[in-house]
Amino acid sequence: MQKNIGRTSVGLSAQHGGLYNEQTLDVGEHSAYALHLTHALEPWNFQVEGGSYLFEPNNQQEQDDNKILFGAFENAFYVASEAEFYLINISRSFAEPTSSIEKFNCYNNFGVVKPKHHSIGVGNKTIQNLLGCSASIDAITTYIELISGKFIFCKWAGCWSGG
Repeated sequence: MQKNIGRTSVGLSAQHGGLYNEQTLDVGEHSAYALHLTHALEPWNFQVEGGSYLFEPNNQQEQDDNKILFGAFENAFYVASEAEFYLINISRSFAEPTSSIEKFNCYNNFGVVKPKHHSIGVGNKTIQNLLGCSASIDAITTYIELISGKFIFCKWAGCWSGG
């Protein structure tokens, strides 16, 4: 659901479905919701989002229900089964910067995930920053990104580190 007000759009997203467990061969549930706001001030675009998710797998009796195993690129890792998340994104598009590049866009995405329950192997908070650009030529889009999982914030009096 989305409402457009001039250059700003406000939306609410929700999802619910089944969650297959390969170990138990049983189906649990998952759900998520998010509230998001986008503001376009060409060539700039600003986005803010906050929400929550819940994974409820039908685990074996001895398994920790506060975490769930994810996999990508032949690597497996645990994430919290229930968490809140907050995202901020700023991007800038460049109209045909060269004769061969049709679209060029640079962006910075900053996100925080805060689990609702503590579990071994899952942090108390995840902070991630993604800085990148994309270039499109015909049907091919290339992304160059720097992804970091540690954020350092400095003020006049000093710095702190999260992670």
